[in-house]
Amino acid sequence: MKMEKVNANTIRVTLEEQDLIERGMTVLDLLGNQNEIENFFYSILQEVDVEQEFKELDAVTFQVMPKKDGLEIFITRVNFDQLPQDLDFSFPYVEDDDESEEEILQAYIDHKKGKVGAEIKQEYTDYYRRYEDLLAEGIELDELKKVVLQGNKNESLQRNVQPQIQEYIFEFNDFEDFATLAQEFNHVVENGLYSYQEKYYLVLEFKSKDYTPKEVSDIAAIAFEYGEKAQVTLTTLQEHGRLLHQNAFDWVKEIF
Repeated sequence: MKMEKVNANTIRVTLEEQDLIERGMTVLDLLGNQNEIENFFYSILQEVDVEQEFKELDAVTFQVMPKKDGLEIFITRVNFDQLPQDLDFSFPYVEDDDESEEEILQAYIDHKKGKVGAEIKQEYTDYYRRYEDLLAEGIELDELKKVVLQGNKNESLQRNVQPQIQEYIFEFNDFEDFATLAQEFNHVVENGLYSYQEKYYLVLEFKSKDYTPKEVSDIAAIAFEYGEKAQVTLTTLQEHGRLLHQNAFDWVKEIF
């Protein structure tokens, strides 16, 4: 297990397959019981936080990036004055069974005002980031609720009107690796395959109205079994790469 301090608020932990085995876990286990997963992450935090910089009462987020031979965990201490911009598998909208944005916003405002019992939840970090940006632009805290809710209405930012799209790009050293993934892949996802600088790049596109954060994470984990996180952007692939096929999974299955 390797630990790297990314910045004052974030630790990156790299776990190889053997590290997971020694702790009685596999990558597939991390897609299962939520309580078991959370306990595992906090146990890793206790191992790497030798200087006790991440105090027990601090709010922390765990962001998982599966790899072919293990996984990376980004452990971030939430700082509401400078929220992290790290990649997450979640969409910034509220699930139907969760709190409404008005409730999230009110709790945030109460927290900022120092009211006793005001609860800030890790799963709403994307909302808090948005609110911090508005405050930084000069919006007064007492006006924040009106601005946010009216803005949602006027700009059609609700999930059912304008779903957010997230794209994930995976790199493959050779075509055979992607072809093997395609034979095992049974999910319906917008996808495209590019060639660029003698490598192959798979782009998966997720719309927030079609996938839950867990579904996105599960699907991405499958792709990570055969490829790696790409360091190139979609713009680079579109401008300098070659699009081999817009529906690459079905295309490869037809070939083979």
